[in-house]
Amino acid sequence: IVVFKQDITGVSNKCEPNKPLSVSVSWDHSNGGGGGDQNRYKVMGFVGIQTGFASVGRRRSLRKTWFPSDHQGLQRYMRLGCQDDPGELEESTGLAFRFVIGKTHDKSKMAALKKEVEEYDDFLLLDIEEEYSKLPYKTLAFFKAAYALFDSDFYERAARTLQTLNFRMFRNEDVTIGAWMLAMNVKHEINRQLCQPECTPTSIAVWDIPKCSGLCNPEKKLLELHQMKRCANSPT
Repeated sequence: IVVFKQDITGVSNKCEPNKPLSVSVSWDHSNGGGGGDQNRYKVMGFVGIQTGFASVGRRRSLRKTWFPSDHQGLQRYMRLGCQDDPGELEESTGLAFRFVIGKTHDKSKMAALKKEVEEYDDFLLLDIEEEYSKLPYKTLAFFKAAYALFDSDFYERAARTLQTLNFRMFRNEDVTIGAWMLAMNVKHEINRQLCQPECTPTSIAVWDIPKCSGLCNPEKKLLELHQMKRCANSPT
C-alpha cells in the first residue's frame, strides 16, 4: 500500500516545507502492496478526531476551545528563524491532531469542505465515502493512514498486530473496534470515574448520559465547559 500526499490547502510553510498538515490519502494497490518510500513523521501519538460534513459547528466549537484555530498552532517542529510559540499544541504535548473525514458525491459539501481546509489546514482526508453505515471502514482507513503518515510507537505496535487479523466489520464502529481489541487480548477495565456528567479531578471526558450519547447540544456545551475553571484547569 502506498500513501499519496497532495497539497490541497495552498498554504506555504516556509519553516517546514515538508511537514504535512492537511493531507489527502488514497491507496494504490498496483505495486503489489509495497510500502514505497513514504516519509513518516515522528510523534508521540496521533489523535484523529472523527468528523463528518454535518459537524461544522462542532469543529468550530473545538477550535474556540482547546483545538488550535490556525495551522501554525498545530506544528510540532521548530527551525532556526521561525518564531514559533513554545506552547503550541504538538510542540508541548508531542501529539499530532487532525480532523478525519471522508468524501461525498455532493459537490456543494465538498466545495464547503475545501474552503474549510484552506482556512484552517487541520484535516486528514480519506478516500472513502462519508456514510454512517461505513464508519467501521472509515475507522480502519484512519488507522492505516495514521500509521503510514506518522511514526508513533503506539500506532506501530497496533498496526503490526492489526495486520495479522482477519477483520470483521459490524454495523457500528465502536462494536467493531471492541471486537478487534478482544482479538488483541487487551485488558478491559471499567472505571466510571473517567467519564462523568461534569468535570472532576479524575474525569477525562464529560457526557450527558443517559439523556444523550455524549454531550447534549455539543456546540454550545463545549464552549460552556471550557469557561469553567474546574474544567479548563483540570489536571486531566
